[in-house]
Amino acid sequence: MVSVVMSDRYEDVLEFDWDPDYSPWRHGGWYVGGVHYRSGAIGCVSRNYPDKKWRIVCDSRSGGHTYPTRDAAAAAELMLALAEGKPSAF
Repeated sequence: MVSVVMSDRYEDVLEFDWDPDYSPWRHGGWYVGGVHYRSGAIGCVSRNYPDKKWRIVCDSRSGGHTYPTRDAAAAAELMLALAEGKPSAF
C-alpha cells in the first residue's frame, strides 16, 4: 500500500492509499496497472539504468527524476496521470 499525497498548492491536497499492481514489461521494467494517460499511454517504471535508480520510463519532465523504490516511482507516475485530468486508477 502506498500513501499518495499530491498538491500543486498547499491548500489543494489529495491524499489516498493505493495498492499498485505490476506486470513485467518486455524491456525489463514494470507496467503499472491502472495508470493511463489521456494519450492512451500506460504507466511503466524501471530501474534498468546504470545507476539502478527507479524512474518513470516515459517521463517527459526535465531533471532526471529518480525514486527510491518501485512503489514510489509508480505513485509519482499516478500523480502525473492524475494531473493530466484522467484519474483512471480508481
